[in-house]
Amino acid sequence: MIYTLTITLNHRKPLNQRVIQISDSCTFGQLAQIINELYGFHGEHLREFRDEDKITINHPEYSIPDISTDEFNDPEFDDLQGIALQKSAATYKLSEYFGDHTLIDFTYDFGANRSFEILFTKVDPEGKYDQQGTQTTTSDRSTSYCIISGS
Repeated sequence: MIYTLTITLNHRKPLNQRVIQISDSCTFGQLAQIINELYGFHGEHLREFRDEDKITINHPEYSIPDISTDEFNDPEFDDLQGIALQKSAATYKLSEYFGDHTLIDFTYDFGANRSFEILFTKVDPEGKYDQQGTQTTTSDRSTSYCIISGS
């Protein structure tokens, strides 16, 4: 399936927005790479996806473990139960998240606080990109996507 996502850079005027299409099998790490390239970032800062349900998706080297797994059904880890559910951006796929959610926030470079809102708007079950869009790949050619609007 192909998802259509609207990515908005918050707190900027005029509105700074990109609309892309991307495969549901992409990971959040791949989506972060696409956002970096769309906005001219170099990927050298910490980044995080976060939603209102306390799901946090981070680079795996900067995350606490996923406390929803069986290994954390141990009294030793009871103090972690109030912490947000952590997922690894390297493995957590868009299809695992956007089945139940339509919105997630993305922060890149916590010092500069580049904050984005990512809105899931549409699914193409046939897996076809919009013919009006510009199909491209990330600079390392690992992920293909389609730019519908924005530059």
